[in-house]
Amino acid sequence: MANALVVLNPVAGNTRVDRVLEALQQRALQLGPYEVYETTGQEDLPALINQRHREGFDTFIAVGGDGTVGSVAAGLVGSEARLAIVPTGTGNVIAHDAGIPNSLDDALDLVTDDAPIIWIDAMQVNDTYAFLNISLGLSVGIIRDADQRRKRKLGRLAYIWSGLKNLAAVREQPVRLWTDDEPHDLSVSEVLVANSPSIGLHDLSLTESHMDDGQVEVITFRTRHLLDYLGIILDFLLQRTRRRRTVQVFRVSSRLVVETETPTDVQIDGDVESQTPVSVRVIQSAVKLISPLASERDFSAMASDKGEAS
Repeated sequence: MANALVVLNPVAGNTRVDRVLEALQQRALQLGPYEVYETTGQEDLPALINQRHREGFDTFIAVGGDGTVGSVAAGLVGSEARLAIVPTGTGNVIAHDAGIPNSLDDALDLVTDDAPIIWIDAMQVNDTYAFLNISLGLSVGIIRDADQRRKRKLGRLAYIWSGLKNLAAVREQPVRLWTDDEPHDLSVSEVLVANSPSIGLHDLSLTESHMDDGQVEVITFRTRHLLDYLGIILDFLLQRTRRRRTVQVFRVSSRLVVETETPTDVQIDGDVESQTPVSVRVIQSAVKLISPLASERDFSAMASDKGEAS
């Protein structure tokens, strides 16, 4: 195997640095030449990854949570370098939706010369790349209140606590969406742009998006009072969200623009760092990700072909 850079976040939720280093050493022959870089939280990680790729590294192993994985992936957009994930964070949504096992050993075992590959899409807002979701509305308040300290203490329960706290502030506002240049004038309380199906809840899928399908789903929610939102949450838990007249779904394969009458905060992969109007560009096949889903799909296709032949 060619040069690999292991990008290790030592403070990610479940990271045990000594255990990770031991597992890497045990696989020295399998991995070939590799170098370990421990993140500090102060560096421009996408720029660093891009630079290290230009220096000759062509496999990047992200050990951490979605923040670490997203930052490494952002530095690889448009390149031929491979991204591998060892999930040690709190949510690990990207790893989950890519079929990557939670086990440190099992995740590292995937990193071989002939590892199965999928090409995942990205969403670009100005100079920022996102791989999970972008939203405005209730979700922004939830993310803002679920600070790092609370997330480390409560895990995903931090988001539930924050959600209940912010429900009282739910309100509709006029929004204009441009979906691949088609305008839609709506009155909504939440706009969710999803590139990933589980949006942070591993056992539930709000969208039909997949990270490698070349499009994102834009889901809008119209809620006039607290009971509307509680009804949507119940439908969500029962996997019937799309049946509600208060929910509309659009698919975008190129560009989305969201406009509001007054500037409104927007979260991008868990960071509140933009405001409307916001323009989202869909970058198809942006990053080369090692994922067992590729093998599963090949197997399914072979089984389907065999069934048709018989």
